[in-house]
Amino acid sequence: MKQRLRIYYSSEQRNLMWDRWQNAYVERYNRTVRYSWLSQYLFESIKEVQDYATGWLWFYNHERPNKANGGLPPKHMLSAA
Repeated sequence: MKQRLRIYYSSEQRNLMWDRWQNAYVERYNRTVRYSWLSQYLFESIKEVQDYATGWLWFYNHERPNKANGGLPPKHMLSAA
């Protein structure tokens, strides 16, 4: 039996208090997740989303080139510090 999985983005469920406390780095990360993969795939379960998110987060921190770091991934810059 297939189930439909609906994921709500944090920006769709904001309230005024949350807007005042929202961190710019969190918003940037949420936007990256939303536009990089979350809105592009149809997932069958929460487990499937969690597994995909784990793999994507590894890539994001360990392999993805970052323009602000001279093309180096964030993890590489952290270990160089």
